Amino acid sequence: MAILKRDDIMKCDDLPEAVVECPEWGGEVKVRALSLDKRQEISRASEVGNGLDSLKLAVVTFIEGVIEPTFTAADFEVLKSKSSSAMNRVVNKICELSGIGQDLKKELKATD
Repeated sequence: MAILKRDDIMKCDDLPEAVVECPEWGGEVKVRALSLDKRQEISRASEVGNGLDSLKLAVVTFIEGVIEPTFTAADFEVLKSKSSSAMNRVVNKICELSGIGQDLKKELKATD
């Protein structure tokens, strides 16, 4: 392997995408890995006291990570009432693609 140049890294499209089957909804959604700044934004938006609101963390991760179809913050209330199995499957794939560690996955699992 060759040593990368700065421009190689700056130009690289390094946020992988995947399709997640959601039989509960009768189809699939397309997701993308979260960037570092998006992960920080989601964590900050989900802070409550000295911890994280696991429901908000899961739903905001879903909103930010699903790229087809698109969702917005206005969809939060409806999305939080959707199938836990489907939401967790999608959010877990976003976490996997994003390289999110087990600690955050445990926070997200609290919504099970």
